[in-house]
Amino acid sequence: MKDFFTSRFATIGNYLDTQHFAWADLKNLFSWSYWNETGLLPQTPYSLATLICVVVLVALLVFWRKRIKVAQTKVPIYESSINQLANIIAFVLIMSVSYLFFRSQQIAYLSSRLVVLASLVIILVWTGWVAFYVFRTAPAKSREYLERERFFRYIPKKKEKSSEKK
Repeated sequence: MKDFFTSRFATIGNYLDTQHFAWADLKNLFSWSYWNETGLLPQTPYSLATLICVVVLVALLVFWRKRIKVAQTKVPIYESSINQLANIIAFVLIMSVSYLFFRSQQIAYLSSRLVVLASLVIILVWTGWVAFYVFRTAPAKSREYLERERFFRYIPKKKEKSSEKK
């Protein structure tokens, strides 16, 4: 039994030894040839870091969505933001799994770094729009909604005549 766990730990250790950052690659981030490079190998030294980043991003988006749901129960103006965050989470998960698949199959265009860059830009713009709505537009709508609720609370309702009911 000891050999079983020893060999498993050795396999995990060998995998972690292959996961290292090539810091020299960071200077290539600003060149078009780096993003458009074809023929990428399915193995990458960044797979563990990428997995951690995706999990953290999804966890943060889920946490933010839950916080907005709590605010939605108090003031129901955040429905579109909740839906948009669910769509962003689904987009991140689908793009991550599909990129992993295309990279493992070495499909040239769909596994390029350009797909990752385009996905990051889409996620940033989309999340920025949701953040703009939540932090800039929603407070004014919240005040308006609460003021309207307070105003209509004290207006008497029309009473129906007893002859209309019959």
